[in-house]
Amino acid sequence: MRLLMRSMGFLACLFFFGTVHATHAEGEIPGCENIQISYKLNNQIYKIDVEVCTNIYNQYYSKNCSDGCEFREAIINNKSFNIPSYNGVGTPGWNVCSQLGYRAYIVEFDFHGKNVKNLGLCFNKSKDGFVSTGFLSDLANERKKNKEQ
Repeated sequence: MRLLMRSMGFLACLFFFGTVHATHAEGEIPGCENIQISYKLNNQIYKIDVEVCTNIYNQYYSKNCSDGCEFREAIINNKSFNIPSYNGVGTPGWNVCSQLGYRAYIVEFDFHGKNVKNLGLCFNKSKDGFVSTGFLSDLANERKKNKEQ
């Protein structure tokens, strides 16, 4: 029974974090686009050009992080990592990003004609990969569920 539950969890994880974008709800924008993201740091605006994608849950990530890239590995391999409880400050995903030693920024960009504002993105140390804080929170919660089984 335990093996069956783990197998089902693994399949659910593959489905949830897979990069297949075959079905989307009305209004969701599938796929990827080369765009410019802007964020503010120390009262200075920075802009980076990057290929951004969205999954069926309307979560954004850099194309090279469609599977969670180093963020997934950091959550799985960090033995001292605890899923932070939400204390009303920031967001759960923002807290996960900080706990893992990464940096989150509030960003703005246009994606397939839709203006996306005030989105939290967690960037890796080289800033060439990122996931939305919601995506990161889901990765952390998946780890928590797997540890409880």
